Amino acid sequence: MKSKICVVVDGYSTGRFLPLEFKKYGINCVHVQSTRDIPQFFKPSFHANHFIDSIIYERDIEKILQSLSKFDIAFVIPGCDLGVELADVLSEKLGLPSNGTKYSSARRNKFEMGEVIRDFGIRAVNQIKSANLEEILSWVKDTQEWPVVLKPTSSVCTDNVIFCDCEDDVISAFKRIVGNINACGIKNNEVLAQEFLSGTEYIVNTVSVAGEHYVTDIWQYGKLDMPGYSKIYDFLEILPLDGRVQKELSKYTKQVLDALRIQFGACHSEVMMTDNGPVLIETNARLMGVIIPEVVSKAIQSNHVEQTVKSYVEPEIFKTIINQPLSQPKNLLIVILISEIEGKIKSISHIDKIRSLPSFCDMKLQLEKDKPIKKTVDLVSSPGYIFLVHENPEVIQQDYQTIRHLEKNGLYNVAQTVSV
Repeated sequence: MKSKICVVVDGYSTGRFLPLEFKKYGINCVHVQSTRDIPQFFKPSFHANHFIDSIIYERDIEKILQSLSKFDIAFVIPGCDLGVELADVLSEKLGLPSNGTKYSSARRNKFEMGEVIRDFGIRAVNQIKSANLEEILSWVKDTQEWPVVLKPTSSVCTDNVIFCDCEDDVISAFKRIVGNINACGIKNNEVLAQEFLSGTEYIVNTVSVAGEHYVTDIWQYGKLDMPGYSKIYDFLEILPLDGRVQKELSKYTKQVLDALRIQFGACHSEVMMTDNGPVLIETNARLMGVIIPEVVSKAIQSNHVEQTVKSYVEPEIFKTIINQPLSQPKNLLIVILISEIEGKIKSISHIDKIRSLPSFCDMKLQLEKDKPIKKTVDLVSSPGYIFLVHENPEVIQQDYQTIRHLEKNGLYNVAQTVSV
């Protein structure tokens, strides 16, 4: 008798943790790569040795189904954004738990996503997409509100999300986006222009089972202004699930998931809480990026990866556990590192000092000696993350301030200037 197998499509970013979690249930994972080459942004997070086999998708569904036919496949799950649409196709073709293909594109394309939820009767951002600069400029003039936001229709990590305060900014942003390759390795053929949403931005992570949606964790963003480009990530702070704002966010997010016909698996939604209520920035039908699962578990005794896998393997047990109130014994802050310099990395200082901070839990650096470091303008160009966990929020805040001080005082040692 064959052992049950889970297929992970593009097991990068947080998707790299799926094979280890499924292994706890005696289930091995097979990797399907949806692109010929793994985009550079995702390469460092791919661990081929965690999978018992790896297959490259060559734009032939029947061929890949034939390659997979030797396995007793129980689930097909996307590891990151890149794998969402192919995972929908494969799971539907194999008759497995699936979100289906009818709304696959709307789960990846931010413009389509907005229009689908608007048609569903949910408040959505005002927007337009076009490959024509004049059409974008005409829309901007009609809105008569500044700033406006320009971005690719499908990318990740605030890649080329640009806040524009005038027409010249719009022209510059349009030229920066159209025709260029985004962080997913896809050419931007169009630009998405949206109204600027003012408020506090949150993350709502969920897991769905047969169309029932369960909130696993909620986070609040801290961002800093980056004049002429975008707001950049400062930190992420996990919140208790209870609270007036959290309830409103949860209700709205579940409506969004209904609109996008999400039936199974993980979703990571970013929502702006405005003066007039919540408005979707985007929903991603995959796990939250950035996180280290065991770090999150230290704060809330569970994590998005663990709950997602349990929802597939033991759905009834999952539904029982998820409905029990979670305690939050510790506070968790993810500090997103910010570089104000550019050059070639000679060394990184103060690592021991950071590790000795009372709330230090883990760190993930995206830097290598003799490799370039760029000025941080988005999450893609961040030098990395530091995870702080502690019972006392004041201790975390003190450690956060220490990290920012070290950043401004020689954390990144640069050997020479590199033009960007």
